[in-house]
Amino acid sequence: MRTYGYMLLALLPAAAAAAAPAAEFRSAWPEGAERTWVGPEFWANRLQDWRLAGGRLECLEAARPMRTVHLLARRLGPAEAEFQMSVRLGLAGDAAPAQEAPAAPQAGAAQETPRPDKPAVPQPPAVPQAPAAPQGGAAGFLIGAGPDVDWRAAALVHSAPGPGGGIFCGIDAQGRPFFRDNTAPRGPAAAPGAAPAPKTKAGKPRKAAQAKQEAAGPGKPAVRPASQEAPRPAAAQESPRPDKPAVPQTPAVARAAAEAPPAAPADARMPAHAELRLAARPAGGKYALALTSHDPADGRELGRAELGDVAPARLIGSIALVSDPGGAPAARPAGGSDAAAGPAGARFWFKDWRVSGPKIEAHDDRAAGPILCTQYTLSGGILKLAAQLMPVGKDDARTAALQVRRGDAWQTVATADVVEPGWVALFRVENWDASADVPCRVLYELKEAGGRTRPCESAGTIRRDPVDKPVIVVAGFTGNHNAAGGVEGASFPWTPEMMWFPHNEVVRHVAAHKPDLLFFSGDQVYEGASPTAPDTQNIMLDYLYKWYLWCWAFADLARGTPCVTTPDDHDVYQGNLWGGGGRAIDKDDKGGYVHPAEFVRMVERTQTSHLPDPYDPAPVEQGIGVYFCRFLWGRISFAVVEDRKFKSGPSGLAPPTTSGRADHVVDPNFDPRTADVPGAEMLGPRQEKFLREWAADWQGTDMKVELSQTLYANAATTHGAGQERLVADLDSCGWPQSGRNRALDALRRGFAFMLNGDQHLATMVHHGIDDWGDAGWSLCVPSVANFYPRAWLPEKPGRNRAEGMPDYTGEFLDGLGNRITVWAATNPTPQGREPARLHDRMPGYGIVRLNKREQTVTIECWPRYADPQDPKTGGQYPGWPKTIAMEDNYGRKAAAYLPTIEVRGMERPVVQVVDEKDGDIVYTLRIKGASFRPKVFREGTYTVRVGEPGTDRMTTLTGLKSLPADQEKKVQVVF
Repeated sequence: MRTYGYMLLALLPAAAAAAAPAAEFRSAWPEGAERTWVGPEFWANRLQDWRLAGGRLECLEAARPMRTVHLLARRLGPAEAEFQMSVRLGLAGDAAPAQEAPAAPQAGAAQETPRPDKPAVPQPPAVPQAPAAPQGGAAGFLIGAGPDVDWRAAALVHSAPGPGGGIFCGIDAQGRPFFRDNTAPRGPAAAPGAAPAPKTKAGKPRKAAQAKQEAAGPGKPAVRPASQEAPRPAAAQESPRPDKPAVPQTPAVARAAAEAPPAAPADARMPAHAELRLAARPAGGKYALALTSHDPADGRELGRAELGDVAPARLIGSIALVSDPGGAPAARPAGGSDAAAGPAGARFWFKDWRVSGPKIEAHDDRAAGPILCTQYTLSGGILKLAAQLMPVGKDDARTAALQVRRGDAWQTVATADVVEPGWVALFRVENWDASADVPCRVLYELKEAGGRTRPCESAGTIRRDPVDKPVIVVAGFTGNHNAAGGVEGASFPWTPEMMWFPHNEVVRHVAAHKPDLLFFSGDQVYEGASPTAPDTQNIMLDYLYKWYLWCWAFADLARGTPCVTTPDDHDVYQGNLWGGGGRAIDKDDKGGYVHPAEFVRMVERTQTSHLPDPYDPAPVEQGIGVYFCRFLWGRISFAVVEDRKFKSGPSGLAPPTTSGRADHVVDPNFDPRTADVPGAEMLGPRQEKFLREWAADWQGTDMKVELSQTLYANAATTHGAGQERLVADLDSCGWPQSGRNRALDALRRGFAFMLNGDQHLATMVHHGIDDWGDAGWSLCVPSVANFYPRAWLPEKPGRNRAEGMPDYTGEFLDGLGNRITVWAATNPTPQGREPARLHDRMPGYGIVRLNKREQTVTIECWPRYADPQDPKTGGQYPGWPKTIAMEDNYGRKAAAYLPTIEVRGMERPVVQVVDEKDGDIVYTLRIKGASFRPKVFREGTYTVRVGEPGTDRMTTLTGLKSLPADQEKKVQVVF
């Protein structure tokens, strides 16, 4: 679904709009709005660092560097042309004046009518001063950010400088305009501001003292105070792009530094309400930039900085507003934790941001909200659709509407409250006609300036149930890191090598498969370094900031395809998750949730509220909900399982380890039987009961698939960049072994295939309980992108592996003594693809093709770089694809057989085998043709039910005695 409608010149007076260039933009933050979200045209870094209040944009973060708000609807393009921008700003913390003076007119921008109480040329009064702030704080514009990455990735540029970081054009807390190169790390003594040229008493700059930087690259102040660090030698200057050599320091810049006036007095302050103007014009194949500060009441120039000889390539990319607190870089977080961010510094507010000029590109189709994405499922005639909104304010609209198009008219079929925390509107429509595609849209009335509201929509399609489609295609994903590392260190390259978000190649290549269902198994969000460190003091907004990146990346896939999304450990800000039935704990390995239950409920609300109703809705401890459920789509019955929430923690339950971690076993003499302790749960009794009943229910079903966070095995031997070898890993779903075996036994009774993720290591495994291969098959899909590599490199070759297969395939006992047959594994290997740090960790996605007529499962595993429509780009990972028969998911050897059932008058009936000794349902399946010889696993007497469940066309055969394999008998069933 797409959100339409943006705040453009249509909101200005008609005369001004008519005179404005086509790409001109002017912000119009509503006076009465008080909210975290700053508007659809903008992206704030981070979400929790900004707010709207009093008709202006205000930064709330005074300790972390370079907070930015990017303008999405406008961008610096490659045209060799001029552009201008301006903004009113001031130090935050001062009260917004009851009546602010309008901005003075500037060249190239729409001009407002002057106020009658302001003379055209007043005698300048003393400029009001803002409260004192720490020296070094700065605010202004960031231009040319992220020129080589997707526009959404460019909108993340903040915090750390680095290649692709753009040019910071700002004013410091002492009121001095400056330019700073944001592509190179700051030195420990570097200050963000440069002193302005000396002023006359009237406030006019003295021409003789204007320093022009004609040859140096951006980043060296036009005038450098004597107290600042000396110019770096040429060798130390980074080139922002590999094809652009560093520009050495020139004699002109050295003279400018020599002429610099002393640093501003310690008590110098920014005016309380200044206007910052930036103008850029082509000059001899390069660009000249002029940055001036003005008194907004009368337009008097208060300070100036100029920068010449700017390469055109530096003026392509995203544009943003910046609030930088100043302070020593050493005091700032390097990423990876939410430790104190350093001493508090300055923070700034902004208002009336204007952008114009022929170099500005208009992208009115780019927005972030108010509806960022939708997800839906349709099962059993019930449509559930969740619309993910940005954090709208208390006084904003609190409801949204779901409409469908019938003929030429839109009809409202449901309304929903916007529930917070989480800002999700959940629609439920019963008795949905699933026989045809239905265009739909979610409508939300957005509050704007002047008390107006504007309808915003997110449009998509509810697909028809593909009951008659011969092959159902499921796409599987896991592990969604957005960057190669955290962006909060001394530097970060804002380049395709380091910025993996928004995963365009994954989205594009998955779409080529035309999937019928999307399954995101977990870690849609990583709390650390993706792109920022976890902020547990603002945990809900911090989660949403990162969750919104997932929404932004995958919204186009989800807008017209049913989607199952399940959270895993990192989604709830834990390194590992043993849910312990919802307990509150202080350390994850004790089994439970570390963070508040309200946070956990919000995470599940954003990711799972659109799933079909849970099988057993009773909440677990702390009122945390459940979402395990049955989902019928395209005559494939899916069981959505929570393999973390009920799982026991190993600390104090499993035997102590010598690794320093309760879950990592490194003792080579470890006996896995000692870890299979009484009382240790995996799925828990409620989910085990659900799976047994689900396996036996084949109404409207041709095949079955289980969807869970990870596979029921310890199918990894080495962990981390150092490839630490583990004997066993109790975070895997190979532990506890008895719980693992009960889960596999329940699933094989329905011949269910298993699709899962989490491991960062794709595997294809045939599971065993009492013997190798006597249970089902699984595909553990590769990560979309990951930091933490794992490998399956057993010390001995596998038994009974297929001819020509690698040593790591074949039959094994995993580290917990579980029987597994490994058919393929994506062990980290150099791929010869850039960026290597992404592709050498074997990222990608899985595809499962369920052929209902032939009852086969084709298992595929794709690298993210391979275009499935272009074989020249590469194929699947080694070992894939593989096609198995549905009946291979219960590969247990028969002890005996029942008479062959021959059916007349019905094709492909369901057959259920029940042991008359104890009433146990041995298994249930839909047979391939009209004849079936049931296998059984002990001699005895059985009941067989045959027919179409949910109808009166069912027959029960009782007293069928088992036969040896070499004896055969037939029973006819006629409908």
